[in-house]
Amino acid sequence: LGASPVTVPGRIDTVGDVDVFRVIVPSKGVLVVRSSGGTDTVGLLLNRDGAGLEHNDDAETRSVDFGLTSSVTAGTYYLAVSRWESGGTGPYELQVEFQAIGDNFTDLWWIPSESGWGMNINQQSNIVFATLFTYAADGSPQWLVLSEGRLQADGSFSGTLYRTAGPAFGANPWSPAGVTLAAVGTMRIAFTGADNATLDYTLDGIAVAKNIERQRFASPATTCKWSVFDRSYAFNYQDLWWKPTESGWGINFTQQGTVLFATLFNYDEQGRNAWYAMTNGARVSGGTDRWSGALYRLTGPRFDTAPWTAVTPREVGTMSVDFTEGNAGTLSYTINGISVSKSIERQAFAPLRPECDGVDNDE
Repeated sequence: LGASPVTVPGRIDTVGDVDVFRVIVPSKGVLVVRSSGGTDTVGLLLNRDGAGLEHNDDAETRSVDFGLTSSVTAGTYYLAVSRWESGGTGPYELQVEFQAIGDNFTDLWWIPSESGWGMNINQQSNIVFATLFTYAADGSPQWLVLSEGRLQADGSFSGTLYRTAGPAFGANPWSPAGVTLAAVGTMRIAFTGADNATLDYTLDGIAVAKNIERQRFASPATTCKWSVFDRSYAFNYQDLWWKPTESGWGINFTQQGTVLFATLFNYDEQGRNAWYAMTNGARVSGGTDRWSGALYRLTGPRFDTAPWTAVTPREVGTMSVDFTEGNAGTLSYTINGISVSKSIERQAFAPLRPECDGVDNDE
């Protein structure tokens, strides 16, 4: 495999036939395999010794084609393709490609000694979308966004930092035409390991430097790999979510074990930039994949306060989210007696996207 995808025809000729392809990977990166053609096939990726690494039947709910997105190192791999129904035959086609890219850092990040502020990082391909949750000079919650942090030659991600204002969260209809965007500084994130990074940003001319780490609040810990598919079969919802017709607000879900942590970035009743947190969303028993919990608004010290001081949480309502499948759901919340319900979906802005795991699917 080189820089361009390779297309390979195949055919299950007889009942029980298994086709095996040898794949030579040039360096560390991501191997992507897609099937097409209408024949219901299954793909199994094996290492050079024949040990199974991962397998897939249907990558997305919209088709019977399998798909694999696997982090690999340089070397030889084998791909076994068979028919799902043991008695079936038929043609298929494979598209195989390689992308030289490292780990995925999608997660909730913080400093344990500075509880009360944090940052959600969503990485897709070589772009980082980061939402920073902190406080303005008057102690009110404010969020800032690095909407396009690009990979730099030194391995860091950097770009322009923005502050927004917009329609109140309860506006109906909610129009993105009312959102204003102002550049207020820059941000740079340099990952120094799998679980650590340095954060440097300027806001209104004030420079801040922090050493941050992944926030762990439940077990098992969640890790994110890469996927080029829509993740409609995913059971872990850790990602950046939005409503495409209402660009300007969104919500981050961080899922660890049986806890769903949500950060809603929106605008308060006066249209000011504000954020809210569901810190302990629990799965609700019943026929749907529903999560619910108390919703909080926090006040705290100005973003550059050193040493950091305590924040004050105030319960302002509740939040629930019903996931109809891995790529779609309904978000419902109440803030100060005002109720809102929205359809939401994962926000996709680059070809390679996070697919996270670590949740116990038998819960």
